[in-house]
Amino acid sequence: MKFSKWLLLFSMTVLLLACTAACAPHHRGGANMADDDSDDDNNDSSPNSDDDNDSSPSSDDDSDDDASPTDDDDNDDDDNDDDDFVWAPMAGDFPLLRAVWGTTHDDVFAVGDGIVQYDGVAWRRMSEQLGLALNAVWGTSSTNVFAAGGLPETLAGGIYYYNGATWTMTDAPQQPYTGIWGASSTDIYSVGYEPVAGWFYYTGWISRYDGSSWSEVFSSSTVIPVSVWGLSATDVYVGVDGGVLHGSGLSWQMEEVPSECDVAALWGASPSDICAVGLDNDAVGCIVHYDGESWSAMSQGQFTMLWGIWGSSNTDVFAVGGEDTGDNGTIIHYDGASWSAMTGGPYSSLQGIWGSGLGDVFAVGYDQAGNGAIYHYGPPQ
Repeated sequence: MKFSKWLLLFSMTVLLLACTAACAPHHRGGANMADDDSDDDNNDSSPNSDDDNDSSPSSDDDSDDDASPTDDDDNDDDDNDDDDFVWAPMAGDFPLLRAVWGTTHDDVFAVGDGIVQYDGVAWRRMSEQLGLALNAVWGTSSTNVFAAGGLPETLAGGIYYYNGATWTMTDAPQQPYTGIWGASSTDIYSVGYEPVAGWFYYTGWISRYDGSSWSEVFSSSTVIPVSVWGLSATDVYVGVDGGVLHGSGLSWQMEEVPSECDVAALWGASPSDICAVGLDNDAVGCIVHYDGESWSAMSQGQFTMLWGIWGSSNTDVFAVGGEDTGDNGTIIHYDGASWSAMTGGPYSSLQGIWGSGLGDVFAVGYDQAGNGAIYHYGPPQ
């Protein structure tokens, strides 16, 4: 996106966080939420160690890697009717949340101004605020999870690691991170940016973790990396202002997208079937699609800013968004033919979305008071 737009959005976020800190208690309990105050030093392990549960994100869901979301095909599941699924708020008193990821339905992590975990029955608070505004979470298993964060305004940030028992700060450079994704526990990418000499200049970067240390693989003063996602170790996409960086390792190529879309998140089923969402110069949500050769705009209605996307198949893709002020939350769905707003709500501003499969999707965000919100899509309860 245009640089001034990023400045405006992050400035609003800082004001919201300041209001939240002044108006909301730091220790909150609620229905379906359990505090976990124990400092358990057992089962310590390092993110450098090999994880027997390593898996590639290209195979961790039910997506059809050979199908395109722009084409109708035979991916219909006769045993499930998505008309039977509904969105509903989940009970709990949550911190402000920005991202969600999990391994299964009963092992889900949500991060923001704190970390909460879902065991299939209730959400529990894993940690109070760790001193960072966490923006992204990703892992290979429930004992190998990374959470990245920081605000460019503060020039502070870092990456936390969870070994199944405790969260600890890694030795990644202490700088603001806006996204994290990996192909395995020994091939992880993080992205971020920070201002230089005030807000007149800035530096964006991509870093890679090889299982033992982090190293910078890309740096630029002309693009702002915001998110990262990939299909494999050699097929990685980074959402930036006005386009997408595509590549891996030390090799990255800028790909322009239509509608001057500033890409905030990506998801796809195959190298020729990738969707990206974000916002345009008018701060209106935009959706673009990659067919393996070029990016094109997808036809959709007028939606608010879009921040997250996830799908279970080529005909079951969700995107979420909302205003930085915490209102006008939206959830839209792609059925293989068109995008449409989903019924339900009103929703808080939604920042992230993830699911374990058809009919089991989680969306997270926050309201105008800075309180966290979590919604679940599935069979009515």
